[in-house]
Parts: sequence; structure tokens; C-alpha cells
Amino acid sequence: MLPKKARLRAKENFEQAFRGGKTLHLGEILCLFTTEKEKETKIGVAFKGKAFPKAATRHLYKRKILAALRPRLPLLPPHLHLVLLFQKKLADETFSRFEGKADLLIQKFIQPKK
Repeated sequence: MLPKKARLRAKENFEQAFRGGKTLHLGEILCLFTTEKEKETKIGVAFKGKAFPKAATRHLYKRKILAALRPRLPLLPPHLHLVLLFQKKLADETFSRFEGKADLLIQKFIQPKK
């Protein structure tokens, strides 16, 4: 689980990311992000309802992706609000798969813009 200051919880922040946020595609995961005045980076997780009808599956995915992101949180640039939207189930649900997605997310934010 992420520290409280790193959790994106407000409905308004999620709506802002969905309406006007920029996007990054990570395969089955869509990353929506906005830049904010707040100093800390905050992360939230959302799911497509039809792809994840069972709460147990949603909770499993959320726990795994946040556990994979927690040690990598200091590597993300400040002032970001990230929403990770799971669009469909992953073919491989192992923790290493979620770690790979977290590493890919970090690489996309760290690599220099062209």
C-alpha cells in the first residue's frame, strides 16, 4: 500500500485526469496524468467495469501494482497526479509482470522528451 500522502483519492482529481489528462499506454494499462501545484506525486487506480466485474480481482490488481510502484515512487517526477486505468485483464498475473509495468511507467517519465 502507498503512504497516505501518495494516494490519489478525491473524485475531482480522478475526473480531472479523465477529462483533461495526458495519456501513456502501457499495454493493458492506460496511464492518465496531470501536473498539479502539490509537491508530492499521487497515484490512483481505476478499472473498466465490464472487464473486471469481481471486486476480488480488482483488489488483487490494485494491491500488486501499488506494491510494485511503492519502491519506485521516489523516481517519479514531482507534481504529478497519476491514474492507472486497467482496461483488460493481464494474460500473466504474476508480480513480476506488474513490476515490469511499473518499470515501463518509470522509464516513460524519465526518458528525455524528443
